[in-house]
Amino acid sequence: MDNLDQYIEITDGDTTLNLLLLDTFGVDDKDYAALLDEEVEELYIFEIETEGDEAVFYPIEDDKELDEILAVYAELLED
Repeated sequence: MDNLDQYIEITDGDTTLNLLLLDTFGVDDKDYAALLDEEVEELYIFEIETEGDEAVFYPIEDDKELDEILAVYAELLED
């Protein structure tokens, strides 16, 4: 059986993370990705924007927006 896990490499300056893509979902005309750093078991949520034929991942810098998106993601997991 093939390993279907998809990893996304996120680079910010000198820091590079290799994150497992858990899920993608949409909220209010925006797309988001839930990614897991398996080494430290930390969940990241990024906004996804399409630039040309590439997906670009942006961190959510607004704490209120992040809390709202995390709540939506938690609700999706319950369903």
